[in-house]
Amino acid sequence: MVKYEQIKDKIIVLRGEPVLLDADVASLYGVETKRVNEAVKKNPDKFPNGYLFKLDKHETAELMSKLLMSSLQAVENEEDVDLRSKKATATLQSADNERVSAFVTAHRNQNTPTAFTERGLYMLATIFEKSACNTDNFGDY
Repeated sequence: MVKYEQIKDKIIVLRGEPVLLDADVASLYGVETKRVNEAVKKNPDKFPNGYLFKLDKHETAELMSKLLMSSLQAVENEEDVDLRSKKATATLQSADNERVSAFVTAHRNQNTPTAFTERGLYMLATIFEKSACNTDNFGDY
């Protein structure tokens, strides 16, 4: 079971709704982002309006910019270093920036992210729990 403490820093507000992005949901469940989206595609009747939404290209670009800026600010706050230095580059690639890396990796092929509302997260959890009971592999929804 996922605890609030695990997700509180990943919750963002989009379109006036608190949501979690597909890449963040995938990291919580230990699966690839494409597996989360496959679960949604294979169970469309379980995700009516209000359970999730796809970000448009403008929202995706704005979110990418915010995530990258927050990552850079974390580096600047950590130490007073030249951002071109090897140390800063290594810091940008550290575990603290895993979220940025997961987001970029999941959506590098022009796929727009999916945002899950609380209801969508509950439904996704029931799908994953059902899959975990039936198979060792989340790829079989």
